[in-house]
Amino acid sequence: AEEFGGPGSYILDTVREVASSGGKDYVEYLYEITTALGKKLNRKLYVLEAKTVHFSKLCEICKSAKHAVLKPCKVYYMVFYCSMDHANQDSVRHNKFCQEYLFSRKCGHLRETEGIPVPGSMPFSISRASEYKAISGSTMKDYATPTFEPEIDACLSEFVSYSLSLLYGLEHIDLKGGTKVYELRKLTVLMLDAYNCEFGSMVHCTTWEYLLHLLPKLRKINIILNEPNKKILEGNAYGVFDIDLCSDCLSKKCKINITIIKDYYSYKNSTIFRKPDVIYNHAHEDKKPFFVDDKDDYLPYPEPDVPLILLGSDKITMLHCVRWMRKKEMLGVCLPMQVNPFRGMRPTKLHTNVSENDSCLHYINQYILVMQKSSYRGIEIQDIACCHYIQV
Repeated sequence: AEEFGGPGSYILDTVREVASSGGKDYVEYLYEITTALGKKLNRKLYVLEAKTVHFSKLCEICKSAKHAVLKPCKVYYMVFYCSMDHANQDSVRHNKFCQEYLFSRKCGHLRETEGIPVPGSMPFSISRASEYKAISGSTMKDYATPTFEPEIDACLSEFVSYSLSLLYGLEHIDLKGGTKVYELRKLTVLMLDAYNCEFGSMVHCTTWEYLLHLLPKLRKINIILNEPNKKILEGNAYGVFDIDLCSDCLSKKCKINITIIKDYYSYKNSTIFRKPDVIYNHAHEDKKPFFVDDKDDYLPYPEPDVPLILLGSDKITMLHCVRWMRKKEMLGVCLPMQVNPFRGMRPTKLHTNVSENDSCLHYINQYILVMQKSSYRGIEIQDIACCHYIQV
């Protein structure tokens, strides 16, 4: 304001005055001012600064250019009204917007900071296990103690759910060589169709570290996120990330590596290939639990001898997936479909595509089941008819 007008004046007021007298296009003046400010500061404008320049101080109701007589909203400071009457007219929409804006800010801050799990900043506190104890019959609350506000707890519980649900499923599987989950020193997990499911946010998620906390012998975790229809890294076939760990995990020389791939079969022929110990997937609405290639063809199950842990939010979709896997891949049911005890601490409110008012409460990982080739278990695997639902 001091650069383009007198002290205390508004930048956009100056822009309008110049534009009205000189006849230049309003957008052109905005561009000139933004460029001039950037040169003056010797840097690009921050987002907040750019918004100040590009969004005028107008009444939300009448769009009057008069200076607002009300103070700006304490939540979303760029909302103004020229009178109390207009403020009251917009109160319902504005209050709703404030709540959504606050929540988005909290989630944005969470995603920016969760990748640095220094002591005290882990989103949930999970006690470390001196010796492994089966988590069967336990619930999320037995392992995760919320440390944030309720809205953030609901969001974070989904992240924690994937780690604990994986461990819960591993308890019902005989891994390669008959190894049990509590004997594992290294674990490789293939997550199918990562970005088309809810798995997409798990790339930098530190909650994988909880597996190291709960499995004392485990030293290395390899997470392979398969996403064939999304350009993860331009010009690169693979994206590899390391997760920063807490001091206790580092002292034990633990490591978590996440690899993003576009095509599993190309990855299988690469020099960085690691055969998965387990395949982790989320039931799709199209009823086929497989990833697709660029031609939208359904590919074969990538590793027939590798067990599958399937999560889902809908019973019918889960059941269709089980039937498909039994028919096409001859997998048997190790853990019958049931309500997932590690589905999350609180349900998430989702809006449908029809209307913002049409919403429902649900857990993304509401149900879980485990399947495996019958030849890899010493006991007879239960038939699909034995699958049952545990009522909530």
